[in-house]
Amino acid sequence: MIRLKKIISVLFLTLSVFISQAFAEAGVLGQHKGYTLEKVVILSRHNIRSPLSSKDSLLGKVTKNEWFEWTSKPGELSTKGAELETLMGLYFKKYLESEGFMEENYVPKNGEFLFYANSMQRTVATAKYFSSGMLPVANVKVEYHLPLGNMDHPFMPGINFVSEKYKKQVLDEIDRIGGFKGLEKEYAENLAVLRKVIDYESSALAKKGEDIFNVPTDILIPSDTGEADLTGTLRAANTVADALVLQYYEEDNLTKAAFNHHDVTYEDFEKIGALTDLFLTVVFGTPSLSLNEAHSSLLEIQAELLNNDRRFTFLCGHDSTIMSTISALQVKDYALPDAITKVTPIGVKFVIEKWKKNGKTYTTAALVYQSVNQLRNREFLTLNNPPKVYYLDFEGISRNKDGFFEPGVLENHIKNRLKAYDDLKAQSAD
Repeated sequence: MIRLKKIISVLFLTLSVFISQAFAEAGVLGQHKGYTLEKVVILSRHNIRSPLSSKDSLLGKVTKNEWFEWTSKPGELSTKGAELETLMGLYFKKYLESEGFMEENYVPKNGEFLFYANSMQRTVATAKYFSSGMLPVANVKVEYHLPLGNMDHPFMPGINFVSEKYKKQVLDEIDRIGGFKGLEKEYAENLAVLRKVIDYESSALAKKGEDIFNVPTDILIPSDTGEADLTGTLRAANTVADALVLQYYEEDNLTKAAFNHHDVTYEDFEKIGALTDLFLTVVFGTPSLSLNEAHSSLLEIQAELLNNDRRFTFLCGHDSTIMSTISALQVKDYALPDAITKVTPIGVKFVIEKWKKNGKTYTTAALVYQSVNQLRNREFLTLNNPPKVYYLDFEGISRNKDGFFEPGVLENHIKNRLKAYDDLKAQSAD
């Protein structure tokens, strides 16, 4: 009996440690006893869109198979994406009501809530569907500042300055993670899975003797301002992998999503998704690039955090916006659980919250996203079936035992990273 009690005690202790570690990484929004939610700032990625390339362009040439018949034009929010974003808005409605942040069927006062999106269909529509779920009777106006189809500066992760010295620094940083040859070698298995799923050897390009997945990768850094990009193998892999991941979420039949390959597994799709993660990590996560690219979005977030009249902010951009922003903040390495793409899955939200306790204001920072099954199955999100929540850590600052950043810590960190941008710009002058 004594031995049995010891075994049970050890098992209980092990389980307790496991649960503690799990909540440190992926928690649940709210559940902060003794704290009162006062402010929410969200930087969101749009939800499911059709591929940026049409079937008549590269995608139609890399496979003989028929791609999913999308409900929207290239690059626009799909019908399913609209449904999923509404469900996410409905979840935030219930969550914010449960925290006492707002009443049921709340109608915000003028200037109290802001919904601001990049001037693209998929981002404006995402913000609109989210707001209709969260504030169903408020008739929310979504702001966008340029004619539809143009990139608004806070959401466009373009570089703001460039020099030969700066370009060399970027290339040195890429070399430190293996360089492009090293990355292509490291992800060779992922590329092989991608080729297999699309039957590349039977494609129109392959029959012409072209191999777009065997072209040396390089980076394009614009000569003045604009977005950095890759060329060669990793750029082509990202384009095709992106379309396959979207097809995985949109197509109900998993065998069809894999072009009728019966032996393609969930792990294979994770390997395919890793190619888009790699692209994002290089182009928008390389330290000197991200600090340059995210300057406008960080200024926007800082302004919203400091705006005492604003209680809720929803900024809608892209995976590149989120990746460059959290990378500029020196996010510690992470891999999101229950996601095909592990860094900025479809519809993901970078959520900063301010909480009050004993007259002091604390903050949290997390990525909130729908799990694979929640996306594929259009699951209703409730307080009992919430989206995934992954609390972030950043270099140089730490959270307290309750999982919060102490008063002023995150705000000062953002201020310091904006100063780091100024320093980088000055140091990069030729």
